[in-house]
Amino acid sequence: MDLLKMIFDQVDESNALGKLGSEVGAEPSQVENLMKMGIPILMQKMGQNASTSEGRSTLERVLEQHQDDDTGDFNDFLQRVDVNEGDKILSHVFSSNNSKVSQGLAQKSGMDSGQVMGIMSRLAPFVLGMLGQQKKQNVDTGQIAGLLGNAFEQGKSDGLLDMAADFLDFDNDGSIMDDAGKLLSGFLKK
Repeated sequence: MDLLKMIFDQVDESNALGKLGSEVGAEPSQVENLMKMGIPILMQKMGQNASTSEGRSTLERVLEQHQDDDTGDFNDFLQRVDVNEGDKILSHVFSSNNSKVSQGLAQKSGMDSGQVMGIMSRLAPFVLGMLGQQKKQNVDTGQIAGLLGNAFEQGKSDGLLDMAADFLDFDNDGSIMDDAGKLLSGFLKK
């Protein structure tokens, strides 16, 4: 199962790029570039934390809270999305690096960081809702953690994600994998 593709297909089917862009004053092409970078990075960071037994347990609790989120119609979801919840999700996932991540995504997508956060705060609850739906269909939390971990690799087929990885290498060692745990401090542990 390609969870990343499921999410992108859901957004594409609803022609929501223009709607998301109009919410923050961005072009649909900018929104698309941001999604191709931002969603896999968000999922990778969540998956990295869920690689521990404590993280899996916390992920299970979070997904139970979101398993009844209606993600069947992305445009409808956008009408109901709690942007404040999305902001909290992003703050927990990216922790003290939230500003650096939003600035890096802004630079790579051609938007400003306020626009990036406006879009990502709408997408983060959707991602959790989609993951919650998988859990509701009796997909094991360990399998979901694996899907999250694979999201970054699935997204690498597009060169945009490789560019985004550059600014996420906080310790400049050439790998973002060792930085992932630092980014997630607190998100799934609350």
